[in-house]
Amino acid sequence: MILAPDWDISSEDDSLMVAGLTEEILAVCGDSIQMSDEQVADLAHAVADYIRLECGDRLSDNGSLAMLASRALASLGARQAARRLVIHGTGLVRPSEWEVTGEEAVWVLDLRQITLRQEVQLELVFFQCLRFILDSLAEVWDSTGGAGILGLRHVSSTAKVILGGKKSPAEVETMGTEVKKAVRESLEQIRQARKWMTSPYVMDLDI
Repeated sequence: MILAPDWDISSEDDSLMVAGLTEEILAVCGDSIQMSDEQVADLAHAVADYIRLECGDRLSDNGSLAMLASRALASLGARQAARRLVIHGTGLVRPSEWEVTGEEAVWVLDLRQITLRQEVQLELVFFQCLRFILDSLAEVWDSTGGAGILGLRHVSSTAKVILGGKKSPAEVETMGTEVKKAVRESLEQIRQARKWMTSPYVMDLDI
């Protein structure tokens, strides 16, 4: 994203933040967004207002800004643009750097980046956010009929955050298993909805 982390959203800096977010949305979403520049700027203003009211004038990280903007786009019906912003603007998912053969799409999801956002550290909200991200990512496997790989990073550390407090290794392992199960079940539901022949293989990259 254009903004630096922990930007102080004061009235003096507000116009710079709005301009930066507007530019980012237009650059990432491209033709998928059926909104004028003025409408995108209005949306960026709304995000800035939300941050000021809910985040104490502090922006915790750039990915959170993009996530807020993507939710705003989705609420306005611009779902394709929202998906692109989630994929390319949050840093949560990215193409793998592995060298692979064939045409299978390989992507890596950093689960820890989700829990860095305070509003998704609760278990229920985490799984809702996880499904939203997978729905947003799904289109990258359309061309292969679902064939590909989704690598998960930081499964165990994410499980610890979700559980909170001091938990036993067994409890952390169980939650980690639940996270991976939720990813596989969500991808299977997406496979059925998008009529893929298969669903992406889920790989725990911490093992």
